[in-house]
Amino acid sequence: MRWYLAAGLGILVGAVLVALGFMLFHVACLAYERPVTHFANLTEARDAGAIERGWIPSFMPASSEEIREVHDIDTNAQWMRFRVADLGELDGVCEERLSARPALPRDPGRAHSRWWPGRLGEYDPETWHTAWCPGWLVVDPETNDAYHWNSR
Repeated sequence: MRWYLAAGLGILVGAVLVALGFMLFHVACLAYERPVTHFANLTEARDAGAIERGWIPSFMPASSEEIREVHDIDTNAQWMRFRVADLGELDGVCEERLSARPALPRDPGRAHSRWWPGRLGEYDPETWHTAWCPGWLVVDPETNDAYHWNSR
């Protein structure tokens, strides 16, 4: 009767290992499908070739810093957050859409929730800078945090 117990335990351990393998595979696929990049400033992004590859838009102000970007390789959707030291650098770069309420983007995923805010849906289009660059750009005038998304 003991061999039944050993066989049952072996099957249980095998099932757990298979489940863990599938979970790790899923996490690895998500990391590949939605790579995340972080740059201290625009110069670092340019030197890394991120602008040339098209994941960091060319309209970015020279004073951009703390740039975080994630994109979906399959859909080309993109989410980006950065801080602008001088909001004046955005003048004339994008098509300003005062009082526009853009369609809010899909959530980039749990892994990015620390820097992509849930409160973005609560922004005030009357006080926040809203523009089309292409892709939506909204800037919080109190913090100079800019959020850009594009579903391409």
